[in-house]
Amino acid sequence: MNIKHFSLVLTISFCIQLAGFAQTSTSYVVHVGAIEGLESAALNSLSEIGNIYFTPTSAADKNEVMIGSFDDLSKAEAVIQSLNNKGFANAYAAPLPTSKGVDIHVIQLAKGNSMEQIDWSAVQAVGKAYSIVKQGSVKVVTGLYPDYQSALPRQNELYQAGFVDAQILKINSIYLHELTSADIAFQQSVKGREIGNVTEFTAKGGVSAYSMEDEIPPAVNRVALSKSIAPAINETLARNSVKNLQSLLAIYGTFNEEPNGRYDDKTANGYYATVQLDPILKKYSAVVENKSSITSGFFTDWSDVKLLMAISEDITNRKIELGDAELKALVSLYKSPKVLGVADAEKVNAWRLKLNTQFETWVTTGKLNAESQKAYMLVSNKAQVLLEDYFLNKGFAIPDASNLAKATMYALLVGNYQYI
Repeated sequence: MNIKHFSLVLTISFCIQLAGFAQTSTSYVVHVGAIEGLESAALNSLSEIGNIYFTPTSAADKNEVMIGSFDDLSKAEAVIQSLNNKGFANAYAAPLPTSKGVDIHVIQLAKGNSMEQIDWSAVQAVGKAYSIVKQGSVKVVTGLYPDYQSALPRQNELYQAGFVDAQILKINSIYLHELTSADIAFQQSVKGREIGNVTEFTAKGGVSAYSMEDEIPPAVNRVALSKSIAPAINETLARNSVKNLQSLLAIYGTFNEEPNGRYDDKTANGYYATVQLDPILKKYSAVVENKSSITSGFFTDWSDVKLLMAISEDITNRKIELGDAELKALVSLYKSPKVLGVADAEKVNAWRLKLNTQFETWVTTGKLNAESQKAYMLVSNKAQVLLEDYFLNKGFAIPDASNLAKATMYALLVGNYQYI
């Protein structure tokens, strides 16, 4: 069916209301228009712009199309301009009334850079589900819980049922959109499209001029590599990698607080207790201890990195060999790291998502033990935190440090980070 634009009459009272919200609201949603059907080529193209979802209208055969949300009005206006160019002349932005929402706890079922990466049949089997209407990666969640402790039993059930991204999140309820049949039907029809980047539509947008493929790593001496010491973890900085680690520790039962993203004493104690007490992790730790006298340098001396490499070797049944290309990549990351370009950052993030999907498939088919998968995820999150701190200490902002950490793990576990 073709999209049928609806006419909007912006009254003076609405303009005053919008102006008032602009002073207090930090999030905006773009209203595209009311539609019939879900198979329009024009509608399909909207998935290139951002997260889209549907809300019912008074007409039984129509849904309102929404995009967002956006953390400032200029981003929303840039999207409206793009929509206008596509023929959506009546698109407009409206603030989300965050003050009317309440803090609620939910459990993440899946996340990804595109809706296509989500197993919708598995999501539907869980029951009522919601999407988080925030620009960026897609997050599908379930359950409404008043506090963190109330959600813990269900989180563990979902993880054991195969939802390896199960994580308890606290969010303002205004950002939750209950998924409808229209949402799921549309997302199942979208193929090969990733979520658009808002910077594509802004005057300041563009791709970083730097590319890792332009950088030739220095030659490396394979004989006398220097000893590398893991950095002290910043205990006051709140970040997603620590929240992910805390969420996994909750599944192990060694962290019973609400994740705050800070690597405090409770997080550190929970992690080391898990490594010492969990039978699978004890087995891998013994392998690492047997090789404790081996010094390779450039991240590979860190105990958690060595533990991650041991688990990876066992899971993939492939011994990790650091050839000249891999060592050059590690030297470059260790001695002279640079901010990843947009394309390279997307590649390392896509690798992590693909890896998680591969592990899920292996667990389902019996090729991988679920406990080994859980051990890998725990230790990889700890390694992510350590590597972030290494790059933070070199002056990088947390988003850049996070991407460099992922590139380092790729170089350690898979191959030369220049050819992801």
